[in-house]
Amino acid sequence: MREGGLEDIREFFSSGEYVPGKILDDKKPKGTRKLFTQEEKTLLNKRIPNLGEATSSKWLPLHTLAASGEFYLLDALLKHNVDINAVDKDGLSAMHKAIFCKKQAIINYLLRNSANPHIRDKDGATLIHYAVQTASSQTIKILLLYDVDINLADNDGWTPLHLAVQAKRTDIVRLLLIKGADRTLKNGGGLTPLDLCLYSGHDVRTFELIKLLKGLSMSKKVKYIFSSRFGSIFPSVLVAFLALKLILLSKLQKSSWILYENPSNLKARINTPPPPRISRSDRSSDDHREAAVKIDGDSQSPSTRSMLTTATTSGEDKLRFL
Repeated sequence: MREGGLEDIREFFSSGEYVPGKILDDKKPKGTRKLFTQEEKTLLNKRIPNLGEATSSKWLPLHTLAASGEFYLLDALLKHNVDINAVDKDGLSAMHKAIFCKKQAIINYLLRNSANPHIRDKDGATLIHYAVQTASSQTIKILLLYDVDINLADNDGWTPLHLAVQAKRTDIVRLLLIKGADRTLKNGGGLTPLDLCLYSGHDVRTFELIKLLKGLSMSKKVKYIFSSRFGSIFPSVLVAFLALKLILLSKLQKSSWILYENPSNLKARINTPPPPRISRSDRSSDDHREAAVKIDGDSQSPSTRSMLTTATTSGEDKLRFL
């Protein structure tokens, strides 16, 4: 082969001098293999790569870049109108590959570029199923931001919570329960997550899982549901409640002011001398008239006589009140 650059090598492969797999016997080194096949030569000779010809049924170029985390190459590939939701023969998309390899940046990028967060594989598993299998709490939180149903089951009835309990991942189980996972759903075998936990043996993790599934973390779940469903209307309800409270207090103050006292009457009553009192030794007398005679004060005034008449007709309790 004559010396030269890349163009000379390309010209040599394109000429008739080179036959793939055929080397002269006198120049054939022991143990050599052919350099390129005819198909590989054809692909190398093209200036613009054909993604269709470079794609296999098992792995797509988009899937390879998503799994390897090649952000810039992935971005360049998507600019050539590549289907971002393309699946392989197993029903897996680029999102599945990125979740498998825990590429958070790629997951966010694909979702922002209209990747389907609700896609399922051939077994009916959702993306959250794969996130639970990889024990990636961050991926679960990202998917929930795109309204992925946390309680969707696969074809066998297994929910993400079932998978987390089977793997004995207390952190993932706690996260799923806080985010609203239903602990009462049964799989195809009629088992709830708690049933799976009871069948998994006796150890510390099993005990922690039982505590979670029995409802000891219910307060956190209720807090999350309240904040997610009613958090937007809670401030307005609080303002309305405070306004109603102020209105009721103002009305109550006005009514009590009118009912109990007028300022002018209050001043006049303060200046009025206190009513006469009955002697302590005569309060227990049975004869009210005899006790009334011993009232300390001026019995000749009209007001005193009026009080005396009221006291004698009302009995001892009225005398004490006066």
